[in-house]
Amino acid sequence: MSLASTSGAAAPTAPAAPAAPVRRRRLLGAALAAAGLTACGQSGGAPAAVAPATPNASPAAGAAGADRLMTLPPAELGAPAVPAAAVSTAPEAVPLGPAVAAYARYGTDAAPGVFPRTVRHALGSTVIPAAPRRVVALDTGEMDTAIDLGLKPLGVIDWTGAGVPPYLATALQGVKVVGSIMEPDLESIAALSPDLILTNRTRHEALYPRLAALAPTVLGERPGLVWRQNYELYARALGREHQGAQSVAGYEARVRALNATLPAPRPTVSVVRVTATNIRYYQRANFLATILTDLGFPRPESQNVDDFALNNQSLETIGRAGGGDVVVLSIIGGAGNEFGRQLQDSPLWKGLPAVQSNRVLVVDDNTWIAGLGYTAAGQILTDIAAFFKR
Repeated sequence: MSLASTSGAAAPTAPAAPAAPVRRRRLLGAALAAAGLTACGQSGGAPAAVAPATPNASPAAGAAGADRLMTLPPAELGAPAVPAAAVSTAPEAVPLGPAVAAYARYGTDAAPGVFPRTVRHALGSTVIPAAPRRVVALDTGEMDTAIDLGLKPLGVIDWTGAGVPPYLATALQGVKVVGSIMEPDLESIAALSPDLILTNRTRHEALYPRLAALAPTVLGERPGLVWRQNYELYARALGREHQGAQSVAGYEARVRALNATLPAPRPTVSVVRVTATNIRYYQRANFLATILTDLGFPRPESQNVDDFALNNQSLETIGRAGGGDVVVLSIIGGAGNEFGRQLQDSPLWKGLPAVQSNRVLVVDDNTWIAGLGYTAAGQILTDIAAFFKR
């Protein structure tokens, strides 16, 4: 059977890691040399520009058993319908439907919790001989998922040069940092003797043969918009289907409760992310957008598009593309971001109706934009409930 169904942020200094077993360099060299094989079953995915009708839909359950690891569609969670997303005309668009469709090929035929198992993923198939305990997670969604499933990773990447995401800092205290997201340190990973490495194709496709020489490695397609599908894939790789199903049910219960109390009709929600030099307006094919859709929030017309974001926008576009009844404002680097201060001091920003009516929700960028998992999603639900005093 099979499974169904991007961003950056600032983070604090990583906590000190305990001493790890030291491997001789020649052992690493031998392991890497053994990886002269390329991965089989590499998959693509033609990004046909089609807006998905049910973004939470899962082509199949993945494995034998009753554990449901995919959230129900918004209508089944009590959300009012939102206008259909427009088809993107951008040549580099990544619509949600085709991104999700690739996961129909992934998963395992093993019953929940039963090992050994073979897991089909973005770069082939991986045999996992026993339930993993020593896991290395090489992106934020992979970190979030491991923590959510009750497994503290042995190794993680330095997210932005300042450590792990703040919202995971307590859960990851003492965990070894094994390089950056762009350059994982293979020797440090080898020294941890992992029994599973979790990452995704977008980040580490080129490193896959060398990672797979160190330990069984499972890759999702990409970070971000397929965060739910990655969660399902990784939960099956870990054999933690029961824990995952409980987490999904918990998320659904919170969404249903919020949907019963949020304003009707819903206000439009604009998502504005400020980088060091420009603005991104987040559209409908990303992590945060899927949560807003679960809650029935419509989006401004320029953001109601089946694509990731309007990137590299100038301050002058804020009135045209950034307005909504409510504005979610995420600033990379927070108060230390000079461009963010310029935006908030500008007459164009101050002229937005949401600003004038004090309907701006300033959020933690690491959680709301770069969280990419149910741990972050839970905090987003908490923040939304507080904002609407629910």
